[in-house]
Amino acid sequence: MIFLGVIPFLVHLVPRRLQPNPESPRHGIIYGAVSMTSMLLTGVAGPLLDSFFLGGNLDRREIVATKGMCQIFGHSLKLAYFGGIIDQVADMNATMLGLAIVASLIGTVLAKRLLEAMSDTQYRKWAGGLITAISGYYVLHGSALLALANH
Repeated sequence: MIFLGVIPFLVHLVPRRLQPNPESPRHGIIYGAVSMTSMLLTGVAGPLLDSFFLGGNLDRREIVATKGMCQIFGHSLKLAYFGGIIDQVADMNATMLGLAIVASLIGTVLAKRLLEAMSDTQYRKWAGGLITAISGYYVLHGSALLALANH
């Protein structure tokens, strides 16, 4: 968790010429491998993907659409990988599954309105702030868990 939180901060320390560029195939392969590894090991790759896509010249719609496709492929691969070894899938509560699907659809509709109301500059500012906040939480929470485990 700490490592996952630190990665977006490290991106800011990289020299400008080496910062992530989603329009570079080489950067895409590197970030894709790191993101997929992160998703398989921790279940999360969002902040890493966000920091990658914010590094290029894509507009806010292109960023959201591309990240969405990455998340679909990533979650599908994770489900295929772990689904075969976890027998608890059959124990899923159908009501909770239905609520999760409805919440996802509502979130998509509301997010579209918010995205359309923002400019690209506002989106980048808000996304950067959210990435920093989430990454900071990961570092603090992971550090707290580590400290508790050592006592």
